[in-house]
Amino acid sequence: MNGTKHTPEQIIGKLREANAELNGGATVGKVCRKLGFGEPTCHRAREQYGGMKADAAQAAQGTREGVSGSNAR
Repeated sequence: MNGTKHTPEQIIGKLREANAELNGGATVGKVCRKLGFGEPTCHRAREQYGGMKADAAQAAQGTREGVSGSNAR
């Protein structure tokens, strides 16, 4: 499966929701299933986007797209 299902902004929002539920005592597996992520994806998203705000994710994504787009003619 190529491509992403969620934008960085959506992932950050879901991670915030997950943190709130985890602080409330829910298990990681239940939270990930509720948000539509598998556990490995949830952990990978926390590593990549944990602590970011949506505008920082947009800037990071724009930088990555700018690098890949600059070589296209």
